[in-house]
Amino acid sequence: MIMGNSSVSAASMKTRDLRVDFFRGIALICIFVDHVPGNRFSELTLRNFGFSDAAELFVFLAGFSAVLAYGRRLDEQPLSSSAFKVYGRVGSVYLWHIGTLIVGGAMLYATSLATGEEKYVTHIGFQSVTDAPVQTLLTAPTLLMQPNLFNILPL
Repeated sequence: MIMGNSSVSAASMKTRDLRVDFFRGIALICIFVDHVPGNRFSELTLRNFGFSDAAELFVFLAGFSAVLAYGRRLDEQPLSSSAFKVYGRVGSVYLWHIGTLIVGGAMLYATSLATGEEKYVTHIGFQSVTDAPVQTLLTAPTLLMQPNLFNILPL
């Protein structure tokens, strides 16, 4: 998408802005580098040059890409159909999160049982499933039960 060109066709307006995807990818690489202990490349990431780090940049760009994706729809169509599309996307992400939580928990418990090591469950924070199963089943769908490494998905 070329900025500042008044002759941009309607077809090209519907394409993705690859610049946003590029910088989201750079932010993800920086997040990965920052999470690797003892990595010399982490001295070159965003957390050393400002008040925020790559996670904030990634969240900002995700919101910006959502505006690009759904903003035109809000301008062109009634609010009800636009809201339906947005809520459909939110529902899809929610279902994937719950599914990932279930599959991830099952894999961690299977690994724990196969190896006899409880650390696969306790270090991630899934021990609440066996400690308080009813409370866990009630809090997981409301996104209150968030094991370590799963807590970024509701964001």
